Amino acid sequence: MMNRSLLLISTLLMAPAMGLAEEAGEWMGPEQPAPRLSLSYGQDEDDYRVGSVNANLPLQDGSRAHFTFERGRLADDTATGYLSAGLSSDPLADSVVRIDGIVRGTRDVSRFYELKLEGTRYFERWDFGFQGRGGVVRIEDHGLASDNGGSDSDHRGLRGGIGPRLGYQNGPLYLSLSATEYFYRWEDGDPESDGSPLFANAPGPLGRTGSGAGASQGAQRSPILTEREGTAMATLFAGPMDWQLGFQRTVATDSEKQDWILLGTSFNSRAGHWIGLNVDVPTEDEDPVFGQITLGIAL
Repeated sequence: MMNRSLLLISTLLMAPAMGLAEEAGEWMGPEQPAPRLSLSYGQDEDDYRVGSVNANLPLQDGSRAHFTFERGRLADDTATGYLSAGLSSDPLADSVVRIDGIVRGTRDVSRFYELKLEGTRYFERWDFGFQGRGGVVRIEDHGLASDNGGSDSDHRGLRGGIGPRLGYQNGPLYLSLSATEYFYRWEDGDPESDGSPLFANAPGPLGRTGSGAGASQGAQRSPILTEREGTAMATLFAGPMDWQLGFQRTVATDSEKQDWILLGTSFNSRAGHWIGLNVDVPTEDEDPVFGQITLGIAL
């Protein structure tokens, strides 16, 4: 119970790593944590910058309400946005379920409306999870098509995704593997995925893959035309610090691959406040390095 509680509090609530240990035994019911608020700012080498606000509100039955709002701008001043709201069951129970409604897009180019459902089952050292997600996507690539000498086009369709997750806790070390496969059904032909940020909420790998306040915690940079993705992450809890190292690969619908090394760390105070830093490093020189800092408080 101690290992699982440490992992879950750090992952879902970003609580202080010190003072979280509890005596082993039967689950005694939902905890009563404080509401938590975090602010993040990130920027990459191509002058993409993004700010976000995240709130986590405990409810009386041990469940949680989650809210995230994010605005970003590309180097050409194109605005990007991300909004999510959801509910999750008590994260200290043996089984946890979470549902989120998500809206994201790039101004005048892409819009995506998604419903995401996640379930996780915890055992003594292992945890097994599964996610299903789906929504409506719209891409207006007339600007890009005109630049390339092509004709205007407007693509509408449906996108769904499914994938498993596996985690293992051994003392202060937590390891996880996750993968997602996406499926598309377009009304009027398949759009081209040429790596342009116009088809994404912002360039870069998927956000929120790590635990704590580092390792891509915050920037919701999931490209709309992703075909599959996989992430491996290791987290080490060391007193008030946690350290993260991960690897992520995304494959677009045109088979173009992007590989990223995910680095993160956070410091957690006894009062429940924290500061985190993550850096996402591409393996290809033409892709930009992204860095982000997160400040959080317990209210």
